[in-house]
Amino acid sequence: MRALIRPVPLCDSAWNGKSLQPKSAQRRDIARSGHGDCWSVAPSSGTRVPQSATNAAGERALPVRRNGSGRPLIRRDLPRSLEFNVESARNHDPRIKLRFAMADTGPSDGRYSPFDTLPTVKAGTLKFEPYPGATGIVSHVFRSVDTTYKFYWFLSLLEKAKHSDPGQDLTLFVSDLAREMVAQAWHTRRFFKLWFGHQDRLQTVVDDLARSSNLPPNSSLQEIRNAARAIPEDDLGKLLEYVPFRFLTPWLRSALIGIEKDVEKNLAIRFLAERSHRTPRPAPYRFDKVLGKVDAIHLTNRWLVFFHSNYFPLRAFAQLSLAKYFEVRNPGIPAIINKLELVRERDLRLARKFWDFLRTGAGLYSIYSDAPIEQKYDIDHFLPWSFVTHDLIWNLTPIPKAENVRKSDAVPSLSRYLANLVSQHADAVQIVARSFHSGNAELDRLLSSIMKEYSDLFHLSSREIFLLSRDDFGRRLGTEFQIQADLARRLNFEMDWELR
Repeated sequence: MRALIRPVPLCDSAWNGKSLQPKSAQRRDIARSGHGDCWSVAPSSGTRVPQSATNAAGERALPVRRNGSGRPLIRRDLPRSLEFNVESARNHDPRIKLRFAMADTGPSDGRYSPFDTLPTVKAGTLKFEPYPGATGIVSHVFRSVDTTYKFYWFLSLLEKAKHSDPGQDLTLFVSDLAREMVAQAWHTRRFFKLWFGHQDRLQTVVDDLARSSNLPPNSSLQEIRNAARAIPEDDLGKLLEYVPFRFLTPWLRSALIGIEKDVEKNLAIRFLAERSHRTPRPAPYRFDKVLGKVDAIHLTNRWLVFFHSNYFPLRAFAQLSLAKYFEVRNPGIPAIINKLELVRERDLRLARKFWDFLRTGAGLYSIYSDAPIEQKYDIDHFLPWSFVTHDLIWNLTPIPKAENVRKSDAVPSLSRYLANLVSQHADAVQIVARSFHSGNAELDRLLSSIMKEYSDLFHLSSREIFLLSRDDFGRRLGTEFQIQADLARRLNFEMDWELR
């Protein structure tokens, strides 16, 4: 028999007196009549709804009390939860009980609705809101998180919306969204090596893909997406067990009060998301089926336009929230906000001008091999760029191209090479001190910019740095490298590299 997935209207003839399951002979009439849209289900305790409480269609509805401004109030004299049984689809238990909490307010026809108690915007909105207050609801999606799933689910939705036609509804397969989550998380995990947390299975899926595909950590997003097509469905299922449903919690929160079991909550969200799309304030998407395995979601046009038009501010909001999540699980790690996506353009022009100035004046040698630096050379990040994510001069050193290729993203042996690096920078600062105010305005601007980066590191002015003894300078710079190298070790960067 076809499963009834809509709640039934309140009328005496619809109930058998002991169970909330409608009589079988009347179920077909209810389904045909369209009264399944009524959400005024009978309380589980058997409380009778007053005869006077009827709506325009003659259906029994829960009475609504209103305050002085006309705003509906919660019915405190009725049970906090409502129950009804639905006939399960294939492969499900024959009777599934859903418990829906009483909603805070109700629509104008007098029925309670769980979709009218959504947060309101207190300051600022984004353009093309699906309805007033939508921006404020989105701001609540990351309020309670124990894994990265919600962040990367949202980022994946935004990515799909960005490349879709906003003129119509969008259907997205959840398996495709899960693979996009892997692609979005790849560089953070594989290139920058951040820790996602003990409960997070996404990092496990990313690491497994790295082993099976042999993709380098700095692969392009398209290369990662292509490789992710081979991820087994079982592995994707680890990511999809909760996040497609729990992401919608801010839109359905008041209707989920009191539902504790995970299975019941997921199923309730599926019903509520379907129902919300018949209201003026729908959730962003609904599911392709209310019972059974979810294969796809349907993103409504209003929310698609909102995501498409506000891609950059919404993505920035998600990344800032994600950065805060990572800061807790990666204490002390620098520049986490820069480690959420791979930026391939780096600006080493200032550093190259500085090392060119030193090379022509005094000569330079590689700190790894003592080989002289010729006209064509590479600029190496002593601590890998994938760890520090900056191009500040105190972490840079000129080396031959061949050495840079061999070093890659490893942390050099501090016992063998740190003294050479510190000595090179101490010499460089002394040359800068002698070259200031040379009458060459362009050179003075270059040297001032360079000294500002040392000043920010040491918290000293340029003049104070010039007055440091060589040992004091070396001790300050060496201590900074020791601290940051220990942090890199915690993230499992390759350590103690030596040129061989």
